[in-house]
Amino acid sequence: AVEALLERMRDHHRDRDVLTRLPNWAGILASAQRALAWSERHADPVSIGLVRAEGLERAAAEHGIDAANACQRHLAITLQRGLRRLDEVGFLGDGLFCTLLYNTRADEVGPRLQQLAASFVTRAHADRRLRDIAISVAVVDSTVGIRGLLPRALRQLTGT
Repeated sequence: AVEALLERMRDHHRDRDVLTRLPNWAGILASAQRALAWSERHADPVSIGLVRAEGLERAAAEHGIDAANACQRHLAITLQRGLRRLDEVGFLGDGLFCTLLYNTRADEVGPRLQQLAASFVTRAHADRRLRDIAISVAVVDSTVGIRGLLPRALRQLTGT
């Protein structure tokens, strides 16, 4: 029984990002699959939000990787603290975060994520190393179906 528990704990760390301590790509996608299955069963919407920190490469080049890493850690904390406890935040890498919000539509979530992004940028710009950081946000929901939800969010984020 103890060995099984230890194995589950090792798996838990495998699905976490070391830098942000959030679920990584594998962890948040597993959560997204569960959330979307729940959405289908209960006919309640689930929103997926993507939040990208832009300008990290320049911050790292000019001020060192620690500046870019600090920015990503602080953005992770901002998103976690700014959403409800039942919602989830994951780190996809390269300054890209994914949020899963239960029982909400994109038009409800979008303004909140934009507000969190604006607040974060204001604080980030107070640090001279992060003056060029910008945040972009995209939000989609399951009200039009769950197929292709994440690719839809990525297209919205990149404007393609």
